[in-house]
Amino acid sequence: GTVERPSVEMVDAIFSDPGLYAEVGGAAFQWAGRAIVGDIHRKYPDKTLIMSEQQCFNGANSWADFMDAWGLLKDNIDKGVSVYDYWNMSLFDGEVSTWRWQQNSLISVDYETGRLHYNYEFYEMKHISRFVRPGAVCLGTAGSHDQTLAFRNPDGSLVLLVAETSGKAENVTIKAGSRSVRVHIPASSLSTIVL
Repeated sequence: GTVERPSVEMVDAIFSDPGLYAEVGGAAFQWAGRAIVGDIHRKYPDKTLIMSEQQCFNGANSWADFMDAWGLLKDNIDKGVSVYDYWNMSLFDGEVSTWRWQQNSLISVDYETGRLHYNYEFYEMKHISRFVRPGAVCLGTAGSHDQTLAFRNPDGSLVLLVAETSGKAENVTIKAGSRSVRVHIPASSLSTIVL
């Protein structure tokens, strides 16, 4: 059979019904829905949007995949996604998924020994969720460094996620209200700054 790609019209079919609109809190999309989440957020800004599946890549669990995963996460949050989930918590190392292809996972499990290997994307999600707390609000950013996400936690702390994707280390000055800090961002990295 054919796979139907998500479309704005599919979501409109639900949200255009006044009775359903009041009862449905939002919409969830698998990774292919990334193309339309921005349009959905603009049309229905009061609805919660969930990215329910990080793109699964090809099982390499590489640093390049980690950096691509950052780009996907940032793109989705920039487009209005409030909840971002990873698809594969754990897979046996080197084995294919039930859909018959190798995919990335947060944790790889050695089938013979049961040993766990925490992959780069595990640390990406752990790192972000450690500092960006439930109820945090995503803030806009401005400046010359465009690989940045900023959040205000419920306790008032500010969390900045700053990626360096060009392969060249940078010194960046971050200003938030009256606060200012100069930080070194290593090449090909994701840094978290808490103000």
